[in-house]
Amino acid sequence: MCVCVLILQAVLRLWKKSVVDPFTLGLYLAVFALHALSGLLPYKIPAAALVILSGAAGILAANRKNRASAKGGEEQ
Repeated sequence: MCVCVLILQAVLRLWKKSVVDPFTLGLYLAVFALHALSGLLPYKIPAAALVILSGAAGILAANRKNRASAKGGEEQ
């Protein structure tokens, strides 16, 4: 029982630091659904591939956000 509580605390701590906007929430829900429903899919997606793809999506989103804020800063 004690181990379960420690894992839950770690997950909640990571959640507070990682899910900071609607994009990261959507990304989390998509990856969770793909992993949770992998038994129903015709092809199982490895967890490592999900981690790599979600990391790449996060980097692309951050780059897009930085470009948008840089454009906004030049106009003002």
